[in-house]
Amino acid sequence: MRQLPGVLDHVPVRVWLLLVIAVAAYAPARQVLSYRAQYPSGRHVPHPDDDFGDHTPRRFALSLTILIGLAALAGFIFTPTAAAFARSPSFWPILAVAFGAWALSTVPKGLMTGKIEPLTRGFSNDYQRATQPKRFWASMIWNGLLGAMLIWAGVVMIEQGPRQALEDRCYDGKRVHSAQESLASCNRLIDDRKTAGADRASLLVARAAANYRLGDTPAALADYGAALRDDSKNVGAYLGRGLIFLDTRKADQAVVDFTQAHLLKPADPMPLANRGIAYAWALDRSRAEQDFAAVRAIDPSNLVVLHGEALLAMNAGDMSRAIDRLDSAVAISPDDRWSLSLRAAAYRRLGDAEKARADVAEVQRLSDAAKAAGPVRN
Repeated sequence: MRQLPGVLDHVPVRVWLLLVIAVAAYAPARQVLSYRAQYPSGRHVPHPDDDFGDHTPRRFALSLTILIGLAALAGFIFTPTAAAFARSPSFWPILAVAFGAWALSTVPKGLMTGKIEPLTRGFSNDYQRATQPKRFWASMIWNGLLGAMLIWAGVVMIEQGPRQALEDRCYDGKRVHSAQESLASCNRLIDDRKTAGADRASLLVARAAANYRLGDTPAALADYGAALRDDSKNVGAYLGRGLIFLDTRKADQAVVDFTQAHLLKPADPMPLANRGIAYAWALDRSRAEQDFAAVRAIDPSNLVVLHGEALLAMNAGDMSRAIDRLDSAVAISPDDRWSLSLRAAAYRRLGDAEKARADVAEVQRLSDAAKAAGPVRN
């Protein structure tokens, strides 16, 4: 099982850490502010033997020290070392175990002091055993259960860590890892006897993408076919294989796969948009325009539709409209090499050699930059 699925995948780890730090800083910050409100000048330091309730110089100093430490930690998480650790498989398990241990530590402390602060609602209340016994014991049980659950979750994640690391490298949609790393990880997971059915199909789709990045089109097509034999409703396999057929100008086969993907997931505009491209390559203008119109109703600025409309315009000999559509595509995605290459072809057909050379040079620059950068590292 992949960690933090769905929308949570898009939340940077730093955001989670900053939220945790903010929660941890709440109680000491409240103590510091309360102490300074009682002694606003800061010039008079009360005698430690005086009775000041919770607003003692010692507690003020401890709270201030904790805040400084948390501030230093907040700065540390923006360093490359912290970023590397946050990407490691051990990050979330260690975090869970650490917070679980902290939650559990409040239980013996509560027994000794007769006071406990439940780990909820911003830690804004504490309860005395002598005056609020029900809430005191309820808070003790809550903190103990929370700590035990966090430690258990951390242990489970540690056990699943090796497989999780392989999945992170195999399912590499953002291209954080090299294609070779992704391929090797997918191979290990697929060879695992525990992997079967829909899970195996998803891994085959991921491996197909890695093979295609490495230029091994036959292996990618074989993986997509195997994925569909394991799971005939795998939209990713139909869409991925359709894109390969599209890139290799096998328009009829691409149409079949994009149609299947659309039937399985009609709310997704991408199968229709790409089917429109396939129709455009096949010179079927009417069907292409129908698909593009349907996509525009869902996503008016769809980049693939702009590509398709430019292609239709070029097929009709209308280079000016093709360039207009490609200008819009480049405005949305300046590093869109497909649009730049097609626009260069349109400029050549208009006889504007200078602009064509400029687009070709930009495509080459982007290609060289992509090779030099390698996989994207977050």
